[in-house]
Amino acid sequence: IGQGLLNKHEIFVAESNQHTAKLSKQLEECYTKIRELEQSLDQAEFSKEELLVEKNQLFRKHQKKQKTLDEVISDLELSNERCQQLTAELQSKNNELEKLRVFKFMVRQSEIREETLGSKLEDTYQELAICRKNELLLESKIKKLKMKYESLYNNCHNTLKFTPQPPDNHDNLATYINELSSTNNKLKSDILNYKEQLSNAREEIDHLHQKIQYKSTQPRNSLQKEKKRAESIHCKENYKPAHSKTNIIPSLPTVSSSMPTAGPSSPVVHHHYHYYMKNKAEGGNTDCCDEMVVPTERADIPQERSLSPDEIKYPFVVLQDQISQVLDRLHSSDIRALNRKLKRAFDIIELSSMSNSVIENIVIDIDTLDNQFLWLKEEGDLFAFSSFLEILKDALKELGLLKLAVNEMQVAYVQKVKENESRVEEEILRKRTQKRQKRAQESPLYWLTSIFYKSSSSNHVSEEDENTLVRSYKDEPLVRDNRRNHRHKLSPAVPIVRSKRSFHRIEEGAPIRSMMIPSDNVNNSNGDIPTVNLSSSWLGGK
Repeated sequence: IGQGLLNKHEIFVAESNQHTAKLSKQLEECYTKIRELEQSLDQAEFSKEELLVEKNQLFRKHQKKQKTLDEVISDLELSNERCQQLTAELQSKNNELEKLRVFKFMVRQSEIREETLGSKLEDTYQELAICRKNELLLESKIKKLKMKYESLYNNCHNTLKFTPQPPDNHDNLATYINELSSTNNKLKSDILNYKEQLSNAREEIDHLHQKIQYKSTQPRNSLQKEKKRAESIHCKENYKPAHSKTNIIPSLPTVSSSMPTAGPSSPVVHHHYHYYMKNKAEGGNTDCCDEMVVPTERADIPQERSLSPDEIKYPFVVLQDQISQVLDRLHSSDIRALNRKLKRAFDIIELSSMSNSVIENIVIDIDTLDNQFLWLKEEGDLFAFSSFLEILKDALKELGLLKLAVNEMQVAYVQKVKENESRVEEEILRKRTQKRQKRAQESPLYWLTSIFYKSSSSNHVSEEDENTLVRSYKDEPLVRDNRRNHRHKLSPAVPIVRSKRSFHRIEEGAPIRSMMIPSDNVNNSNGDIPTVNLSSSWLGGK
């Protein structure tokens, strides 16, 4: 029993030792864990203190940011109110601009009507001049035929009185007389037709005069200048003899030796001749108006022109005089010469049209140049002289056609220069807008400006559409042709000052030069936008 108890006791002791060793090991592990936990607790308290300090700093920063944000919000509200006021003012200005554009369009329409009436009046004057020229030609032909008929009749009577002729010659003479009478009747019918046309043209001229007097109610500075110039011309005309007051046509070509010739002091027919005639009517000189409307008997009676024996003997002298006159007229039809005579702003389109009309009249006169040498009776001289005369006529016609071509080339060149000028202006504007947009995007306050324009983008787009519609309607060419086709795009417009024209003159076939009203979406605060000047100074432009 004791041995068993000892064995059990030893077993229990060994087991208790093992248990104590395990427990002691566990106790040491617990101590180490306690130390680690204490260290981690110290670290947590330290980090807690640091976080509290950071929290206090961030809270102070948050308060500062909140204050700045409140200030920015107040500034934004003030700026928003200011923007609303500016938009209201802009809207009122836009309404005023719309009204002004409507009035400007009405004024332009009245100017167009006046210009069309003036062009019609000029056309009627030209037609009247041509009819008068044809009438004088026919009258000279009739008088010449009458003189031939009388001479033939007298010769025939004398020959029949002294030397009787066989009946065959009487038949030939009768047929010749019948032919002359038929041609005479035909010419008389032509004269009657031309007189009817002249009466119709005079009625149209009176009607156009009434319309122009009704339309021209507002005085214009350019019209006053024309009146002063016409009055000075009228004062000069008063000191000239009565036979110098001819009709409104220029110096007409003489057909034969009995053809009436216009005086060298005849007034020059140009685009504003109706103002000249109107001023003469207002000054109390009714004789010239009567001569313009109804030709007097004195003007209808052809004046005899006696040829000197030198002219009869040497027709080349007369030809030299006529050719020199034609060349002088061609030289005076130059654009720069016309501009110097008119003494006004240089307008290549109007001056070229005037020059072309003058050259066309000169070409018509060149066609009738051979009628001035009908007094050549010898067939040999006429045959030798006619070939040289035809060569000179062809050369003068070719010279006139070349001058017409030069005028057309000058007009095309000026139009090309204007197109290049508009293209350069648009390119400069496009580059400047791109630079401004880049600068605005690079600026730190770009996000602030974007906030404003996001809210007003829809209203702005609608206003821009209306302005572009008005501008496209305003920039549409009003008279004649396709010269300036849609120069202005939808990009922000810039005020471009054009050459200021007088009210009573508009370019024939082209749009009116005026100051373009800028659109509402332009921020032109810098005011540093120049205009490119590419005018054709070699043509004498101002």
